[in-house]
Amino acid sequence: MTDRSVRMTVDHVRRQLSRYTVDTTVDESSDPRLRQSIEWLISSQLPSGGFGNNSAAYTAIAVKAIRSWQPGWSQSDGFERAARHVIASSSNGKLETVWDTAVAANALAGSAYTDTWVDQATDYLSQLVPDPHLKPHHIAQLLITVTARRPDSNSIPEWVSILRTQRIYPATPYCLGQVSSALVAAPEANIDLRLQCDELGAWLGSVDVTKANFVEYCSALVGLSASTHPTHSARVSACVDDLFSDGRRLDGSWYHDAWETSWALLALKLASARKLVTLSVHDLALILEDADKLADNLQESYRNRFSVLNPSYFWNVVAYSQVLLILVALAVYGIFLSQDSGWYIGFVSLLLVPGLGTVRQLWHLRSMTLNQDN
Repeated sequence: MTDRSVRMTVDHVRRQLSRYTVDTTVDESSDPRLRQSIEWLISSQLPSGGFGNNSAAYTAIAVKAIRSWQPGWSQSDGFERAARHVIASSSNGKLETVWDTAVAANALAGSAYTDTWVDQATDYLSQLVPDPHLKPHHIAQLLITVTARRPDSNSIPEWVSILRTQRIYPATPYCLGQVSSALVAAPEANIDLRLQCDELGAWLGSVDVTKANFVEYCSALVGLSASTHPTHSARVSACVDDLFSDGRRLDGSWYHDAWETSWALLALKLASARKLVTLSVHDLALILEDADKLADNLQESYRNRFSVLNPSYFWNVVAYSQVLLILVALAVYGIFLSQDSGWYIGFVSLLLVPGLGTVRQLWHLRSMTLNQDN
């Protein structure tokens, strides 16, 4: 490795690290806006235990959002009432749609109160025959839940194959965001995922946050947050800023709506959980400093080596190599006591052939020496 290659590597590392630096300071313990939003969502729970329009889907999304920020809420009366409301809306572990069932199972998992129902719902999802006609975002939520609860399920590869090979229609940000979020944890996620994230990033950069597209916006951000590619980092950071500046009301909600607020909190949670470089800035600075020192040492080492190879050294090596070849030729001639001078000349010429290659190599080395001196 030369000093130039080391310096190129250091520059490349610096560029990559600068792209991974994402200013998404989303932390419930230090950001009062988040605490206010979570408290608003909890306070919006209906007497029935549901959220939003009181459906199982709206309730499950709200539960998932609250628990993502406050896992301890699982021990509260509010969680138990919400879980009871969702379970009462089901039949043998099934809700109205695959999407509803998958989201609810994911949201309610991990509580002793809901374990039986979650197992029943997961069994239903894992036993479904892979169907390419099922809506892509339904497959995505199914994959997220089954992968987490039944990672050895035989149906997972087939569902993944459907998402990777079938054309996603409709290809809305709402749908693509959930598909990307599911595929990021799937085995052998390929370039299709990168292309989907590129599409999500382009869409997020082309629209403003409005009530009409808010859930789509949050779903797209969820999908883009699943990507760890450097080109998506800045977009995620900008979207986090937009979520706090557009649509958020003084009471902490988004549009005074539990559905929108739940999606916003989910998107912010996933954005804050991006896989960033975990080393501190101080540690990174030391690593780069050591790399620079390595480049300097290599450069000094090469300079010292080349300084020895002056022109007189070059011609001395040529002379010694040719004398050595002649001595070897004479020794062989003396051993065989050949009387044929023609044979002797041919033999000596044959021995001198490798010396010509040596001369060429040394001449090239001399040129490098002169370039180094200049």
